[in-house]
Amino acid sequence: VRQMVVYGYARLVGYDDTYQLKPDILRDVDVFEGRIFTLHLRTGHRWSDGAPFTSADFAYWWEHVAQNPELSPNGPPEIMRVGNDLGTMSFPGKHTVVISFPLANPNYLQTLAQASPPFIFRPAHYLKQFHENFNTPEAMEAMIDAKRVRSWAPLHNKMDNMYQFDNAALPTLQPWVVASGTSSRQLFIRNPYFHRVDARGTQL
Repeated sequence: VRQMVVYGYARLVGYDDTYQLKPDILRDVDVFEGRIFTLHLRTGHRWSDGAPFTSADFAYWWEHVAQNPELSPNGPPEIMRVGNDLGTMSFPGKHTVVISFPLANPNYLQTLAQASPPFIFRPAHYLKQFHENFNTPEAMEAMIDAKRVRSWAPLHNKMDNMYQFDNAALPTLQPWVVASGTSSRQLFIRNPYFHRVDARGTQL
């Protein structure tokens, strides 16, 4: 089912039919000195469940997933590094994310556009319930027991696999939403909040 993410090809930036990089999920992106990337989100963009998609979803990933030693024991992933130097992420507005590196990172946008994308955002409104910083110990323990995992971190990771596309409850920005649960028959339905439209303004 992860091929649905490959074929759906909704990316922060992606390649068009002439193999040029263009904003896709993003409204626009500005690059300064090849090392500072300002991501501009679309006003009104929503996750597949209707919740707003904002810079808070990037902040949740950066502050509570990428830098959490239990969820990311090796630290932030390669997408946030240039050589041995770690970049930073800041959030000056609801629809603005700034990613800064100490050195030029010429392959950054190409990495965002690849077939297996680095998801540098998460549906915070959904995943917070599985994070120890945002829920009570009693509620966490009940979910850990129900999912038969050892602690809250495996629970969060199990519910958070955006590329694997195996959690029907996990909101997505992809064109298709999995609707088959744990069945061996895979059923997908259209994402009612998918952002792309054709030349006449009809939602794709």
